[in-house]
Amino acid sequence: MEHLCNVATLIEADRILALLESNEIACYKMEKGSGSYLSITTGMSLYGYDIYVDKDNIEDAKALLAEVEN
Repeated sequence: MEHLCNVATLIEADRILALLESNEIACYKMEKGSGSYLSITTGMSLYGYDIYVDKDNIEDAKALLAEVEN
């Protein structure tokens, strides 16, 4: 798996995961450092959420994100 991006909110991370999964790109999200603890105790992570995708599909994933941003 390869790092695609970091986003600030869980909602944004879930939207990107849904987009990638609907295009059959394997992916997952991960919180940095103590982000997991903060997410459980406060409901949010100060460090954001990293999105990872299958390295064979990284270019396709970047293209999908670029389409959404425009």
